[in-house]
Amino acid sequence: MVGVEQRSRLRRRAAQRASTSPPKRPRRARVPRWKRILGRLVILGLGGSVLLGGLTSLWQGTNPTPAVTLPDGVGVPSPDPPSLLPPLDLKHPQVSLQAELAALNPSPRLTVSALFLDVDTGEYAQLDPEAVFPAASTIKVPILVALLEAVDQQRVAWTEGLTLTSALLAGEAGILKGRPLGSQISVLEAGTLMSVISDNTGTNLIIDRLGGIPAVNERFQAWGLRQTQLNALLPDLAGTNTTSATDMVRLLYGIEQGKILSRRSRDHFWTILFRTRVQTLLTPGLGEGSRIYHKTGDIGSMVGDVGMIDMANGRRYLAAVLVKRDHNNRQANELIRQMSRLVYQYWDRPVTLPAQDPSGQPSDQPLAQP
Repeated sequence: MVGVEQRSRLRRRAAQRASTSPPKRPRRARVPRWKRILGRLVILGLGGSVLLGGLTSLWQGTNPTPAVTLPDGVGVPSPDPPSLLPPLDLKHPQVSLQAELAALNPSPRLTVSALFLDVDTGEYAQLDPEAVFPAASTIKVPILVALLEAVDQQRVAWTEGLTLTSALLAGEAGILKGRPLGSQISVLEAGTLMSVISDNTGTNLIIDRLGGIPAVNERFQAWGLRQTQLNALLPDLAGTNTTSATDMVRLLYGIEQGKILSRRSRDHFWTILFRTRVQTLLTPGLGEGSRIYHKTGDIGSMVGDVGMIDMANGRRYLAAVLVKRDHNNRQANELIRQMSRLVYQYWDRPVTLPAQDPSGQPSDQPLAQP
């Protein structure tokens, strides 16, 4: 009996201890070692980011970045596109020559804009060169450059056929006006006739092929021409198309300096200008052995001539003379001839160069006096 009672007491005590002891936690699954290492790295990375962010905030608090504010509706302006033409190399004004040129004007009814520039020395003479004048057919010079540029860029091909329509047919100068409507004229023929015989219909065909008046003006602006603007198809007898002596000389100077056009197109450009038929303005004032590459313009209110002259003595200069007039005043034509003669004779003088003594050093004595 004792043994039974003792065993009962032991069972009761064991039950009491089990009811008062905490429950056993379930056994956790074993975590692989590589996962434990990765977890530590993540914790270290987060801690570093927090620390770096705190240091950055502290630095910015002592060195704040200034805020940039713009007025409402105003964005950051984009810079103007660079001009494709170089600035004119105007170094040495020829004051006495300018005075003589101004004195040639025989009438207050004639208004002159002119610029002459020796491309090698930078000597120049000018009379109100940036005045805006009717361009007449001198506008065909920048149009020819735009055509040659498009050929260089393979946007236009010389052999393309252009269709003659009534909208592009023009009177006055040229031979294409006699072709039947619907005729096909090659780009080469139209572009050449535009300059050589100042064909107005050929000019309109080229303007149309280049994309119209706005597209042509876009090219003028990209080159950096400031007063040259195409506003109407040719013949533009009202003189709404404009230019200036500075623009014309700057364009010729850029081509002479190798800008805008490829070498082949530059050769083509000068060849076409050399073939100009009208030789009654700048040409009569030039000396024997000279060569001129130019384009004339002639409407009732304006007459002009722009080009490049190679002198027999080796000098090269650019010229642009534009004369406003009333009622087709022929005094303007004679004035251009006289101005051309004066400039040619002025630069036809012997060139003064420093002489050298026997030691090879320059001396103060000139080789020739002007």
